[in-house]
Amino acid sequence: MSLVEDHRRQAPASVRCMIITVSDTRTPDTDTSGNVIKELLEQAGGFEIAGYCIVKDEYAQIQALIREAANGDSVEALLINGGTGIAKRDTTFEAVRDVLDKEMPGFGEIFRYLSFVEDIGSAAILSRAVAGVCNVPYSYNLRPTLPFYKYARFLSFSLY
Repeated sequence: MSLVEDHRRQAPASVRCMIITVSDTRTPDTDTSGNVIKELLEQAGGFEIAGYCIVKDEYAQIQALIREAANGDSVEALLINGGTGIAKRDTTFEAVRDVLDKEMPGFGEIFRYLSFVEDIGSAAILSRAVAGVCNVPYSYNLRPTLPFYKYARFLSFSLY
């Protein structure tokens, strides 16, 4: 048995996930990306949606929400989307990166690669993504382009 197979065999049957959408304008009805992430997790099985919220693109608010989730017992993984571009208001990347205990190097690169190859081409260079550990197994920061969320399956299964 390979190390990967052994790791998957020992993984929990279910992972409690929280979805955070960072946006100054989205509502639960207009949060397409957050809703697609929810649907993909439900379809994949093995995931429980322990929480969902929309937070303004404010560094301190994003960090407070991450710390609240990380210090509680009900969330094992955070999936964060929005605010990952290069506009002045886009602070999600920095807020997530700065609260991580350990960063997963290469995460942003694989996302930009997949986005480049299968989605938006060279515009992928404008997106930023980070993943790591912060008192919960994993925190993922995703860019909010809808077609990219087909890769939420990749993310989900990477938890094991």
